[in-house]
Amino acid sequence: MNKKRIYMMIGLLLGFGCLIQSCEKKDDPTIPTVEMKDVINIKENSAAVVYHRKSKGGAEIIDEGICYGNNPIPTINDSIMIFDYYSHDGFDDVNDEYFITILNELEDGVKYYVRAFAKNEVGLAYSEQKEFTTIASKLPKLSAELLSFDSRTATCKVNVTYDGGFDITERGVVLHNHYHADTDNYTFKEIAGEGKGEFTITFSDLRWEKSYHLKAYATNENGTTYSDEIIFETPTIYGSFTDDRDGNVYRTLKIGSQTWMVDNLKYLPKVYPPEDGNPLQAYTYVIDYKGIDVEAAKEDWYYKNGAVLYNLVAAQLSCPEGWHLPTDEEWIEMELALGMDKSEAKLSSRKTLDAAKMVSGVMWYGYQPEGANESGLSIVDYGRRSINESGVGYFSRIWGSSYWTNTQKESGDYVTRYFNVFLDGDRGAVKASRSYSRKDNGLFVRCVKDE
Repeated sequence: MNKKRIYMMIGLLLGFGCLIQSCEKKDDPTIPTVEMKDVINIKENSAAVVYHRKSKGGAEIIDEGICYGNNPIPTINDSIMIFDYYSHDGFDDVNDEYFITILNELEDGVKYYVRAFAKNEVGLAYSEQKEFTTIASKLPKLSAELLSFDSRTATCKVNVTYDGGFDITERGVVLHNHYHADTDNYTFKEIAGEGKGEFTITFSDLRWEKSYHLKAYATNENGTTYSDEIIFETPTIYGSFTDDRDGNVYRTLKIGSQTWMVDNLKYLPKVYPPEDGNPLQAYTYVIDYKGIDVEAAKEDWYYKNGAVLYNLVAAQLSCPEGWHLPTDEEWIEMELALGMDKSEAKLSSRKTLDAAKMVSGVMWYGYQPEGANESGLSIVDYGRRSINESGVGYFSRIWGSSYWTNTQKESGDYVTRYFNVFLDGDRGAVKASRSYSRKDNGLFVRCVKDE
């Protein structure tokens, strides 16, 4: 075969190969193309957007849907909704793909801008823009802001911005300390008149260390609208003090200008049975414990819950450094701060002092005093050590509790505070009395801070 023929054959083969390659070569992919069709089923808080994906751009679609917002030319950096389903219903060209995406949780009476988008490996494409306005609600609109709160109070600001086209007949705030609040379920409710506009409400008498649910509301003839719920937790009213002598930790409370321990003193260097004692030496007891083993006494339920009793000498010696046994005048100062009338300061019975606010919320012999322990003072009732007619000491489980003061009467006895729980109708009630006791009785101790 001559060289000329060989060259011709090589040329034919190369040309045939190039022809095959050119036939197999595909067009390079491009970005998709999408177009908006319509916004339908427009309601107060939703709308359906119909769009058409005209082309995938020669590559698989990675993501597609609707972007929307309150400003023109929304992008995927605004709100987006991936398509829910596609449909050909209502369109003649069944060979094309039409998508319907439902937008939910829209605001009523608000203008929105929408664009379709589609994304493949090449890039992101947007459709032209459409706009629509949701149907205006016939219910009020409002917002609430919690301005401040502490262990006792909470203040919120409310703004009723829209009346729904009808008069606002009532507006206010509800507060619940267990679960979601509304106008039928609340712990506190404050009504703030009628109409649109701003108002401020302060709740008082809140309980410390409680979680509260707050909602503002506004009502017209079509119904009631609530603000977004605000949940907050009130802080504790208590401080804390640790007794270095034994590691006992006591809650403390500022009442007026004084700082009080709100747990009974539990300092127990020695323990005695109720039969032992005299007014000249320090004697300490634990309710219902009749031994002399301090460690065993500290394992007793009554010790752990503050049922430690002191005769007067022990009471005068047992408060930790920086604290002291309060005088009668210091008790009176605290009672005045809690609402007692000054005219009753030296009386035995204090009618203007709401003693229930001073006692623990624990059930007292089956009776729950109304408003128990609102002051946070947590007075408890476990009894006392008394002396019988034969001069023998014993533990007395009486309806009430007594606390020492460091003030002596002319008789030689010492002034005390006696809290008596009794049945008043179908509920428990409490009286706080200014009483007195002989020195060898066993009573509770509350210490007040040196100022």
